[in-house]
Amino acid sequence: METKAAPITSQSRWRRWGSLLKQAIAGSEQNYTKGNIDRVIVLLAIPMILEMAMVLSILIAVPGYFYADGILHVMIKDPAVAEYGAAFTRLMFVANLPILLLWMLNGVFRGAGDAATAMRALWIANGVNILLVPLFIYGWGPLPGMGLLGDATTTTTGRSIGVVYQPWHLFKPDPSPCASWPPVICSTARAW
Repeated sequence: METKAAPITSQSRWRRWGSLLKQAIAGSEQNYTKGNIDRVIVLLAIPMILEMAMVLSILIAVPGYFYADGILHVMIKDPAVAEYGAAFTRLMFVANLPILLLWMLNGVFRGAGDAATAMRALWIANGVNILLVPLFIYGWGPLPGMGLLGDATTTTTGRSIGVVYQPWHLFKPDPSPCASWPPVICSTARAW
């Protein structure tokens, strides 16, 4: 009896995913034409995105951790260059979850008609990356220079901060002081 329950549960999960994705796609088409932002679609899609990102991340991270050297040796003929970049490659494979989540959640926000949040998340992630890269590569003050590994660390840090911004923006309270403000100030305030 228990062996039959597992496939049924798995099938129902796939059916639920399919149904929710169909709703999200239909809703995104309506939102693009009407210019609306549908937060319900985002809230429905986030659990699916998290599940898919976790599975993909594990499928990328485990072989990437163990075979980073081999992958570089296949791609690069010079063994010295492959050994120099092995730490960078290993960290990027293992810490791929923030990168996957940033792009997947950006797709959800764009599909729900909120392309501005997706764009701001990328601005924040890239801005943090640009600011931290020189510090982590060359070092500054008590922070030692980490070279190529510092670049992987800043990429992961910037993407993680961009991912943290997305749910914060989704769940932040809306003060709506626009009733007493002029329309120009109101539209600028709502953009952020």
